[in-house]
Parts: sequence; structure tokens; C-alpha cells
Amino acid sequence: MYRYLPLDENLKQIRLFRSTEPLNMESKILDIETLAGSTQMKYTPTPWAQGSLPISMETFSLLQMPPFTAISYVWGSPEREHTISCSGQSLRVTKNLKDALQILTFRPGWFWADAICIDQENIPERNSQVQLMKEIYSSASEVVAHVGQPARYEGVLTTLALDEAIHFLNEVNGGRLVDETEIRKNRNQFNRAFTDLLSSPWFSRAWIMQEAVLNKNFNIWYGNASFSLLHLQDFVLLVQRESATWNLNSWQSDDGKSGVIADDTARASGSSPTTRDEGRLRRNFLQVDSMMRMSAYLKKGSVPPVRALMLGRNADASDPRDKVYSIMGLVDDDFSKLMAPDYSAANTVEAVYKKAAKYLLSTEHGMSLLGQAGYSREGLPSWAPDWSSFQFSPFPRAYAASGKSPGKVEFQTQDVISVHGAIIDQVQDTLPKLNFSFGDDIKQFDFLSDDNPLGCDSFFATGLLDMMFTEKVTSFYEKEAYPTGENLKDVIWRSLTADHSSKLDGRAERSQGRLGYDAFGSLYRAPQQGGRQPIPNIDESTASKLADAYHLEALFIQHGRRGSVTRGRYMATLPGTAMENDEIAIVYGAQMPLVLRPVGNDADGRRYRLIGQAYVHGIMDGEMIDFDEETKTFGVRGKHSEMLRIV
Repeated sequence: MYRYLPLDENLKQIRLFRSTEPLNMESKILDIETLAGSTQMKYTPTPWAQGSLPISMETFSLLQMPPFTAISYVWGSPEREHTISCSGQSLRVTKNLKDALQILTFRPGWFWADAICIDQENIPERNSQVQLMKEIYSSASEVVAHVGQPARYEGVLTTLALDEAIHFLNEVNGGRLVDETEIRKNRNQFNRAFTDLLSSPWFSRAWIMQEAVLNKNFNIWYGNASFSLLHLQDFVLLVQRESATWNLNSWQSDDGKSGVIADDTARASGSSPTTRDEGRLRRNFLQVDSMMRMSAYLKKGSVPPVRALMLGRNADASDPRDKVYSIMGLVDDDFSKLMAPDYSAANTVEAVYKKAAKYLLSTEHGMSLLGQAGYSREGLPSWAPDWSSFQFSPFPRAYAASGKSPGKVEFQTQDVISVHGAIIDQVQDTLPKLNFSFGDDIKQFDFLSDDNPLGCDSFFATGLLDMMFTEKVTSFYEKEAYPTGENLKDVIWRSLTADHSSKLDGRAERSQGRLGYDAFGSLYRAPQQGGRQPIPNIDESTASKLADAYHLEALFIQHGRRGSVTRGRYMATLPGTAMENDEIAIVYGAQMPLVLRPVGNDADGRRYRLIGQAYVHGIMDGEMIDFDEETKTFGVRGKHSEMLRIV
């Protein structure tokens, strides 16, 4: 087996490898029939179909090294079941890395790949090499991502489909009118560009944020075809502009109508993608969007650490500590030095997350960090976010429940913080939590489970939730109006969507949101509620699209959360772990109310466990905040302000 020689940390040494038998193969031309006619496409035949991939490895200093290509890939199964020849010795690698090497190392030149160039069994070396990741990826002549190994020519066809989709969307965004027939004609291209490519697990990796944005010369290889990351980002931007609710399903219906609602028959028969596949596809789509946001921050210097952690939260990492370490090349030096990677067993996940939280709570982004927290991991204070847990779609960052009041976090002990605010309400009655699967470990249609009462098909779950919200609001406010005096239907749809529409990139407008709510009800209404009823002056195709937009907005907001009526008679959307008698607080400086659970008293007063953020309809724009011009102080109307202690 290959024996690694020590690296000199002071010289910033790294290892590079190259093929000892590079084929230097020329790209070939493939003629393909497309919707636009005959098209010629470059592709590269796959070398090394058989054999042991002979390479040699040498040590260089980052201060003086040859041009090299850094490889980004998915580790996949940790089993190193394949053998390559490295400087005459055997080196075991994973299947995914072997596939990447087969495609990429036919070219002459030096390469860097973590599983080969870092001794994975040497913890001190791993620690020091991970600290050099920023320099490695930014210094590379090129960064190449191997995102998958499809069947022969599939990479070429997918790349071509991406080109077709970009061309089509550019025309649509340019004002050209298209009908359903033309959409159907192009649907195969859209399906290929979305499903085949963006379903790759590469897009869900935590490390891709750093790998993809630190080097401007970043290219994606899918099978034996390649294209630039900028090309894919153009595609994502066009899709966002055309369908700002990011309804990926709308390209997957076979009957010419929009996806989620029009496709429920196909879904039931098993002929459409599963909810899990749609969820993973949507999440990967948003990962590309996050890359663009990271790049925009880097143009100004660095990414704020809290923002970087938020953007990468729903990515996958085999080691949960990498949810923090994978952003070190993107953030400021103070945070990256403090959180220098340490993969020793003594440095637990909880220790890493707590250390990061303590530092960030003391910065201007402390209140934003609290919005990411909530008791979820044993051994972690409730004020320290568990970055390893999947965060259900984040609330929009458009609220101001505490007005313009300043906020500050103070540490009373190592595990107790205090914030200034007021308890304003209490949870009285809750609805079941909405869950549908983003992973393979949760069964679809398990909506009768005690732990997962609405863990089912996303459309069906949202329909049930819509019905329960309607019944709850109708019965609760039958004799007395809602505190804001609003129409109850507006209370329902605004509460379900957290008064937000991503289609409008801001607060929801009454006409659009209400139309979506009405359209959803007209297409999916229980018989006892009157059955399907058309909306005046709106055809079924338009109603389907409006209902889709409403469905997805409600789904993203409600997924993993639960509805509630408070003792103050407000409708609220709470974390899924919220319970009756939990208290709701407005904390100065925080955009949203926080759900707090009393956990006892000590000599200093009551202590709380942070459960998470809450949307409380009617108080999200500072309606309860007063400002005393004479004393220049803020207060919560009719409530006592105090220091709230969180453990």
C-alpha cells in the first residue's frame, strides 16, 4: 500500500499527482439532431475503461508549484474498493474518485484531489491541509467538478439540453409568447437539464460552496462532456426570472399544464417523480443559487460567517464538523483562525458548534444567529444552532417585529445567555406538524404516524393543512374578529405563507396571494366544503399556475413547522417542536418573535430554552413596539421588558 511521506507545514507543502501514461486525447465531434436542427457537439471519449490508472505523486510548496487542476467530486460510499497505481505502490480509492480520474487524467499536467493528496489517516495532516483549502482552490489553474457518470453520450445530451433550455428561456424572458404545445415540445430538454444533472449528489455537498466560488475558472464535467459553472448559473437565473417561485415541477407534467396540481393523477399512479426526488432536486437547485450569493459576497471581500453558515446549512457533510469547516475559505480571517479545523476525537461536533456560536453571538450578527437556533441536539445549548440538522425553508428576511430597536446578547455563564425583550403571548392550541421527505429515510404517505402526522405527498399534505387552518380559523373567530380586523381568508393565506411571496421578491401583495389561495381551494376542496368551484374570469390553466405558486409558498413555509392559535388570539406558525404553553417573546434587535420554553428558576430568575422563530400574523412589522422620544428608549406596548435568560 502507498506510504505517505511527511509534509512540512511551515513551507505550506501539498502533494500533486499526474498520470504516468497521459493519453492527451483530442475531443471529437458528435452530430446530434435537436429541436433546432442538426447540431455538432464536442465530447471526449472515456479513456482508461480498463486498467489501474497509473499515477505518480510529488510534493510541492504552495509558494512555488507548477500549474495544476483541482478536482471536486462526491466521496459517495466511503469504501475504497478500487486500486490505482501511485508511484509504483497500490493506493485504494472510492468508486466516485476512480470515475473522476478515468475522465480527467487523460490530460497531461498535475492534479490535486483530497483523498489522494491528503493522508486521510493522519489527523494532524488533515487539520493543516484543510486550512490550506482556500489557497489550493484559488491557486489552481482550473477547478473541475466531476458531478456524475451517466450512460454513454448522456453527458453530451444533457449539456446540449442545457443549451436548448437557456436559449428557450432567453426568448421567453425577451417577450416571445409561447403556448402549451411549444412547452410540451421542449419538455424533454428541460427534464434532462433539470433532472439528470441537478439530481447529482455533488450539488448537495457542503464543500462545493468553497470549491466552486474561489476560482473563476470552474468547469463541470458530467460524464464525458463539460460546461462552465457560469453556464449553469445562467440557466438558474433564467428559471428564477421565468418562474420566481422556483416551481421545478412545472416542467415535469405530461399534459401541458403546470406541475404539482395538474400532475396529481400521474403522481398517484407512480408515473411522476416522487416527492423525495422533487425535494432533492429543488434543494440542489437552491444550492446553485447559494453559490451565486456567495460569489456576490466575495466580490466585496468575504462572506459574513452567519450568512455563510445559513446558505450552506442544508448541504450534506459526512462529518458534521465540516458544516463549519467547509466555509473557512469564504469568511473573514478572525473567524477562520478561531475555527481552525481540528478532526481529533476530543473536538466533538457539539464543541465546534458551541465555539462558533459563542463568537458569533458577540458580533453584530448575533441576533441573526439566534434565528437559526433552537433546542435540537443533546449536549448543545439551545442558543447554539445545530448546523447538522436540516433547516426547513428559512423564513423571509423581511420582518421587523422589534421595529428598529437595537439588540445585544450577553453571556451570564458559559452556557447561559441573556437578551432584552418581553414575553407577549403564549401558545394555546397547535395543529399537526407538516413534514414531507427530503431524504430516503422517511416514508411517503406516512401521514397517520404519531411522529409524522402530515409526512406525506407534498400536495396532499398542503391540502390537509389548508383545510385544517380553514376549520381552525373559522371556528375560533366565528364570534369575534381577528385582532387586526382582517378578512378571515386573508388571515388564513397570509398565515400559511408567512405573508410572503417569493414570486414578488418581497411582502405578498393581496391580489396575487389571495388569488393563489382561491385557486388552490377551487382545484382542491373537500366535498363538504363545496367541491371544485371555478374562479370568475380565470381559466383552469391560469388557476393551476396560481395554485401551484400558492402551494409551493405554503409548503416551504409550513414544512417542518406547525400552525397555532395563541392565548392572545393570534394565528402563528411555529417550529415543529413547539408545544402548548410555550411562550412567545419579542426580543429587541430580532426580526421575528422567538418561541421560549420555561425550564425552571434559579437565584437569578426564570430560565428558558429557545425553540425557534415564530411568524405571528399581525405583529411582524413592529405593531407592538413603542418608542419614547423623551428617553430615546424602546418598549413593547402593554408588556414588561426584562432580561430573558436562555440556556
